[in-house]
Amino acid sequence: MGKGQESMGKRQINYLDIGLLKISSIEDTSPRFGGIDEKDLPKKGVSAFEMFEKVDQKEITSMLIMCSNPIVSSPNTNFVRKALMKLKFLMVVDLYLSETAQLADLVLPSTSYLEDEGTLTNVEGRVLLREASFPIQGEAKHDWQILCEIANKLGKKKHFSYQSSEEIFDELRLASKGGKADYSGMTYKRLRKEKGILWPCRGENDPGTVRLFEDEFAHDDGKARWL
Repeated sequence: MGKGQESMGKRQINYLDIGLLKISSIEDTSPRFGGIDEKDLPKKGVSAFEMFEKVDQKEITSMLIMCSNPIVSSPNTNFVRKALMKLKFLMVVDLYLSETAQLADLVLPSTSYLEDEGTLTNVEGRVLLREASFPIQGEAKHDWQILCEIANKLGKKKHFSYQSSEEIFDELRLASKGGKADYSGMTYKRLRKEKGILWPCRGENDPGTVRLFEDEFAHDDGKARWL
């Protein structure tokens, strides 16, 4: 997923392990993921640009790029292009043939935001439900459908058997329960009715947290860090 697209939501599920809000760490091994052995959970990786350096050094030989065009968005685009051309296999998921997709061995058509259904979290921590407003065109599929099909091909179907974005959100509710970014009290029904809920929301009768750091900040001593 590209930079700037749903960044707040990605931080809450450890996609961006940069600790800006100290929400959680990808290296947290607490038993939040039922049916998955700890050894199978991913560990902290490198930054996006460091990943391209590893591609250039041939430590990474294949790559899946989804909803991102790093040839345009990354620093030193000439280096990124050169690195991508060294891959043995490049798969790109996008809704149009971007500069990066033009280098791919396989391009899978994805749906646009008008065709997608799902939640987004804005910078204040308000979770919003965005309904699809346009029918899917041609052979395009939702990103989550593409990931499920890839998982199936890799023999991991039992972990990716979702039939809707709501099922995925319900798993996030379960996995986040008790954490700092607790979504467990949110449902699609509530999000539709209330037009958004602020996290943490720890129960279905919880209205959400209007001001997260009203009494203290997310540090051991409760104080802010001014840079």
